[in-house]
Amino acid sequence: MKSLTTGQVAKLADVNIHTVRYYEKRGLLPEPSRSSAGYRQYSQMHVAHIRFIKRAQELGFALEEIRDLLDLRATPESGPEIRKKTMAKIEQIDA
Repeated sequence: MKSLTTGQVAKLADVNIHTVRYYEKRGLLPEPSRSSAGYRQYSQMHVAHIRFIKRAQELGFALEEIRDLLDLRATPESGPEIRKKTMAKIEQIDA
């Protein structure tokens, strides 16, 4: 699997480099591996995470709520819990 630079990840996810670093700093992105020279080495999974975050923001989720969803998403049996949180957010937005 080819590793991606911060700039490549930003371009593929349609965000700027500062957004990638901000999400990483806030714990929304899994920490990327590092090259022997210390450069971040991202994967397509990181791109998918950023796209998920951006889509959730568009739907009205705050970053803390998105972090909770990402934590739940990491646990395969948490599907019903994700659905419950999503429905609660939809009800909140509708109100």
